[in-house]
Amino acid sequence: MSEGRQRPARRGRCVVALAGVLVCGGAGAELRPSPYDVLATRALQAPFLDPHPVCLPEATPPVWQPLLSLSAKHGFGAASRVLEARLHREYGEYSAADDPALDDLNALWLARRAESRREDLRALELLEAAAAREADAATRWCVGAEKARTLLRLGRWPEAKAAVRRLERNVDSVPGVTGAAERFAFLRAEALYYTRDEFEARQAYVGLRRAEGEATRTAAAIRLVDLRFDAGLSDRVRADYTALLPGVERAGAHPAQWALRVAEVALEEKDWADAHAWLERYLRSEEDPAARGLARVRLADAEYGLGRPRVAASELRSLDRRFGARAPGVLARVRRIDMALGDEPLSWRRARLAEAARNPAGGLSE
Repeated sequence: MSEGRQRPARRGRCVVALAGVLVCGGAGAELRPSPYDVLATRALQAPFLDPHPVCLPEATPPVWQPLLSLSAKHGFGAASRVLEARLHREYGEYSAADDPALDDLNALWLARRAESRREDLRALELLEAAAAREADAATRWCVGAEKARTLLRLGRWPEAKAAVRRLERNVDSVPGVTGAAERFAFLRAEALYYTRDEFEARQAYVGLRRAEGEATRTAAAIRLVDLRFDAGLSDRVRADYTALLPGVERAGAHPAQWALRVAEVALEEKDWADAHAWLERYLRSEEDPAARGLARVRLADAEYGLGRPRVAASELRSLDRRFGARAPGVLARVRRIDMALGDEPLSWRRARLAEAARNPAGGLSE
């Protein structure tokens, strides 16, 4: 996977100096520097948005009809599993069906059913095979659109941008795909955003605020706030996120996916209670231990800001014990020294900071 979009450094950045002292810059020295600035992490990457349903041509092949009826009754996920089981049973997992149209539908549906990277990669393989087959113009365009979307999900953003360019060649003339222009415009905006073409992306999202689909308008509005967050602009970012996120499920996402971003702005604005609430919301939805560990480091910052240093110290000691030399543990140890939340001698503190600076697994720089 290509490298993720990295959040620009915000105020209060700190590094561990080789001399063994913690150096923090920027205004508001009492504010702990963000672990997402100190560490190379994708945790604050803007979440994937998905405001459009699976792309299907208006004139569907007759062999699709029973499966589409099943999808209308029980949802495309159930219908997709029936189709995949049928293809696997009759033709073998990687063998083509007698009617290639069934393989095309399977590729389109699997791309939307995928929940893991492994499933996304399999869907991409099937979509590439479908793109190589002869099909009508509408089916080919839908296959290309779902391929671009899957590449975005995989974080293969330059490839996604190239796939979007191929869609652009006939977006105005492709027959039989409802909403093709709006779908293309959103995929293009997303490709621009993730390849860091912020100016063009912003212009694209501004245009999409007038889109016909409510889900697309919501997604575009959220991305415009994401762009302001990425630029380090905090004015009204938290208020706008708070107003927009209740409707984000229409755009194929969940409010908790933005919780770290909102918490970061709240911490920068020293609204410790709101930051604490958003971090708790994130922790209720996140299962990855390392991601939870970094969020709990930030939770300790909020506890410290709320005037609960003993709670903060307990949290950081627990993270230190659990993660040891891994990034959350190293940062928790540095943070506890930075906050003077222990009674260890100065020599011990200097030694621990020097260890952190030399530990590549911890991710701290200089």
